[in-house]
Amino acid sequence: MKGFLIFLIVLVVLIVAIFIVYNISKSLKKSVKTKNIYGKIFISDSTIERFVYHISTDCYGIVRFVPTNLYNAITNFIKFRNKVKGVKVHTNGDRITIDVAIVVKYGVSIKAVVEALKESIKYKVEKFSGMIVDTMNVKVVGVDK
Repeated sequence: MKGFLIFLIVLVVLIVAIFIVYNISKSLKKSVKTKNIYGKIFISDSTIERFVYHISTDCYGIVRFVPTNLYNAITNFIKFRNKVKGVKVHTNGDRITIDVAIVVKYGVSIKAVVEALKESIKYKVEKFSGMIVDTMNVKVVGVDK
């Protein structure tokens, strides 16, 4: 009985490891692609995620970012990969969709913070990448001091 329990634990750990490795290899292949007179340009999703994180920290009223889903929370907890918390970028050709999960400062207008964040990210990402930000989703998870 004890051996069977150890076998099950090892099996679950192996399945989780395979799942994580598969998702990492899948995410490395994602990037925004465009072409201009100088040639082709490829910008990885993780680069855009880092850029969005850094420009978002300048916005007033944001306390912190939180993981967008359980998978990101687990990978951030075990530090398996260098992932930005609270920012997820999806690309389709030269179109970018950005999901941000934040905690807002107590006492500020949530609507004003979200509007300012959306405008700032959209403008700066389009200027940085030369691509079109198709959709910008902001999820306010909580309020904190």
